[in-house]
Amino acid sequence: MSDLKTSTQGNIGGLIVGLAGAGISIMLWIVKINPDSDLAKRLDLPPGATTGWSGLAVVAAICGGVALLFAIVRGLVNKRGITGLTVLLSIIALSFPAGIVLGAVVPQHPGP
Repeated sequence: MSDLKTSTQGNIGGLIVGLAGAGISIMLWIVKINPDSDLAKRLDLPPGATTGWSGLAVVAAICGGVALLFAIVRGLVNKRGITGLTVLLSIIALSFPAGIVLGAVVPQHPGP
């Protein structure tokens, strides 16, 4: 009984962390694509929040990495495979940080 409870808590924890990271990453992509959107005005993000490693991008990267780690460990422990939804959320969460690393998210006017 306790094994089922621990497995469920780990799965839910991975989903929550992945959902948080995915939400942040989606929000950053929306603001990056349309800086004049209502979302950008509501959140009152600083002008450079979507041009590099802002605090939100770091949080999205950490949440995506932790969610992916949760999914892999859960798959190895239970020997039933990796939880698909947790992996999907972690990929979405890591999309904006990956865009930074690959150069897709760069300042429009580089320099001072």
